[in-house]
Amino acid sequence: MTARYPLVLNTTTIQEIQSGDTVNLSLGASLPLTTGVTGILPTANGGTNSNATPTAGGVAYGSGTAVAYTAAGTSGQALLSNGNTAPTWGSAGVSTGKAIAMSMIFGF
Repeated sequence: MTARYPLVLNTTTIQEIQSGDTVNLSLGASLPLTTGVTGILPTANGGTNSNATPTAGGVAYGSGTAVAYTAAGTSGQALLSNGNTAPTWGSAGVSTGKAIAMSMIFGF
């Protein structure tokens, strides 16, 4: 059985649509998002172009074609850029001695 959804404009039903139909909804009032929209929404239409799930402690980044998420880092790690590829967690390259000296000189 195919689900059918009435398209309502100004409280007047003007046509019926069904799953798989393409209809301009710029004037429409409702579309059931839990049953009327499926698949991955492209970034051009306001989506993420991805079905990636956020990770607690991870960071969102753009892959160039979709939104993606890093794995969670561990305590003391910094997020490092890898140019045009995914960022990774690692050491920021500042030794403890240098950090203490900079803190004493610059007050941070």
